Amino acid sequence: MGSFLLALQFLTIVPVKRDFSADIFPRATLFFPLVGLLIGFCLGLVYFFATRPFSPLVAAASVVIGELVLTSGLHLDGFIDTVDALASGKDRDTTLAIFKDPNTGAKGVLAVIALLLAKFALLTEFTLPGLYRVLLVMPVLGRWTMVWAITLFPYVRPNGLGTSFTAGSNRRYLALTSLFTLLVTAHLLGPAGLVAMLFIGLFTHGCCLLLTRRLGGLVGDIYGALCETSELLFLLLMALWGCR
Repeated sequence: MGSFLLALQFLTIVPVKRDFSADIFPRATLFFPLVGLLIGFCLGLVYFFATRPFSPLVAAASVVIGELVLTSGLHLDGFIDTVDALASGKDRDTTLAIFKDPNTGAKGVLAVIALLLAKFALLTEFTLPGLYRVLLVMPVLGRWTMVWAITLFPYVRPNGLGTSFTAGSNRRYLALTSLFTLLVTAHLLGPAGLVAMLFIGLFTHGCCLLLTRRLGGLVGDIYGALCETSELLFLLLMALWGCR
């Protein structure tokens, strides 16, 4: 139960207000996709209630804002920092220093605006009841990519928040979260969802390989960036394949 509460506290704005021992941080990754499913359920509720007085366009915007509020912008912050760092074109040490810089660059701001606009536009492509299934699966896949990166790739810094999750992670956790994600995706979206999951898995692994080669490992901001870009890729694939 402690591992689940830690995952809930870390990935959402839910105020668990509890101190956690260091040994349960890696086990918390087991519940990342489950927390993603809860986020998806909340997003579905946001869309449902927003469509009562407003148009589907306003409801789609409400979903984008709702996810931002539910996650306290955690993953978007990582996305912005990742864009700023990687777009700098600097050497490894300078790039890693940019990740820690509290100032936000113009490229990161422009990139996050584009990301949010793209999510909004793609959400308007879906009709009911397909949109509810997409909203349930999208955050599950996003958090699953974080477990993938945490488990299979090194953390570049000797200390930091990310090391709390990576220090005791093992492939059994990844296997269990992958099974959960696969079952949820297959049940709600069928073969199209499973193909999307495969694409997203390959995308995540490829990004992690390239970044590890450039930086020597990953940082926490990259986990958030992977979550956000995977969600966008999922929406794009589902829209292209007519899962509406």
